[in-house]
Parts: sequence; structure tokens; C-alpha cells
Amino acid sequence: MEESSGKARKIGAIGIHVARGITSHGFAFNVTTDLREFDLIVPCGIADHAVTSLAREVEKPEELLTLEEIARMAARKFGEVFGEQVVEVENLAALRKQAAVAPAQIPVEDTPLRVPAEVERLRGEGERPIRA
Repeated sequence: MEESSGKARKIGAIGIHVARGITSHGFAFNVTTDLREFDLIVPCGIADHAVTSLAREVEKPEELLTLEEIARMAARKFGEVFGEQVVEVENLAALRKQAAVAPAQIPVEDTPLRVPAEVERLRGEGERPIRA
């Protein structure tokens, strides 16, 4: 979006990170985000564009859909763009249970057998590295 001054602002980000054979990816879309913390960093390494949110950009922020509704809409659109059904699951155990019940809908080869140790470590679970 453009400010009245003509300077573009960032409303979201898309990212990918690869480390030790694990790929993490995702995106962020600022809906009602408290933007004060962005004053302390340079988001995405782009210093010449301020950060904004959907609530700041619309005329009537009080009429915005809920964050959950917007997240569902984004997931649906993601699925449409990539030609894939997007299924909401709470955790890996729920995904496995869903895959067992409907194997034709969720191929077994697409269901991880276990959470990689590196991911567990990053989430604060599993074994911690020992420092010498």
C-alpha cells in the first residue's frame, strides 16, 4: 500500500530458512499486529519501508474479520493457488490420526514418522546439545 507521501509500507513477509537439512517456511500477514516492536529492528532487512497492518490500512478497522477468519481465508487461498487442499490440524499426533482414518485423502508418505530432533530442540523439547 502507498502512504499519501507515496512511500510503500510492508504489510507482511514470506520467508524460508534452511539449516542442518531442515527447511522452515512461512508467511506473516499483519492484521491487528502491535507494530511498536518493529521500531527496534529492521524487518526483512529493508530499512526504507515502514511496517503496517491491515487494521491501519482499512477505513473501518472495527469491521475487520477476526484473525481466525482471516487465517482460514488465507489458508483457503493458499490451497487454491497451489491446487492443494489445506487441512487444519493442531499437532503431529492429530495429523497422524487423520492420516490413519482417511489414507486416500492424506498419503502416508506425506505424513512424517516423527518430529525431527532439530525441530524438537528448537521448540525446547528433546535433548539439549552439550557444551564442552
